[in-house]
Order: sequence, then C-alpha cells, then structure tokens
Amino acid sequence: MKPNEAQLLAELPAPAKSFILYFLEGTTDITPESAPMVEEIRSEIAKRPGAEVQVTGHTDTVGSDSDNDALSQKRAEEILNLLASRGFDRAIMSAVGRGERELKLPTGDNVGSAVNRRVEVIVR
Repeated sequence: MKPNEAQLLAELPAPAKSFILYFLEGTTDITPESAPMVEEIRSEIAKRPGAEVQVTGHTDTVGSDSDNDALSQKRAEEILNLLASRGFDRAIMSAVGRGERELKLPTGDNVGSAVNRRVEVIVR
C-alpha cells in the first residue's frame, strides 16, 4: 500500500450503523429493553459530522394494512421526534413507515410478533 493510500483509507467515513428498537403491541411506545438504545443512537449521530439518519417503522400483521401503515409511520416519527428532542436537526433525518410489508419474521395474517414491531434506524 502506498503511503497516501493508508491516509485516504483512514479518512473514509465510518460504515453505516444500524439499530433496532422494539415496540409494545399496537402502540408507539418502545419496550423497556429498547429504551437504552436511544442513547446509543444519539451517541452515534453525535460522533459523525454531517450525519444522515434514516428511520423506518414496521408492524406485525395484527390489524388492517392501512392501520399498520399508519402505525409504522407513527413509530418512525416517534423515534425521529425523540432524536430531535435531544438536539438533532430534523433536516438530517427521514422517517418512513413500511407497515407489515417487510416482516423480520414471516407470519400469517393477524399474528402478533414482537420482532416485527420495530423501528430500524440507520446512521450514515
């Protein structure tokens, strides 16, 4: 490796980091086990100059498609609001809801699944 290549590699931005927070059924309330993850996300954003944050909400299959679309969007916005309340500019963040379209654990319709009730946060 040439001397300047090592320096260039050291200056590359850190790879994106992802976090998953889980929610109580039918709500925008994160589980007690997920609460400490908010501080980890905050810390990761703070150490990245020019950070971009993508927040994607998901649901399980309980409820109608339209209700789950709305709930997943509300979950994503809840986390975005939580991060904004800790001083981060909303302009660096985006929130989208995917409803039950991207199940982490495939299930039948109207099946409650804690692993599917989640928000994924990607910090770049």
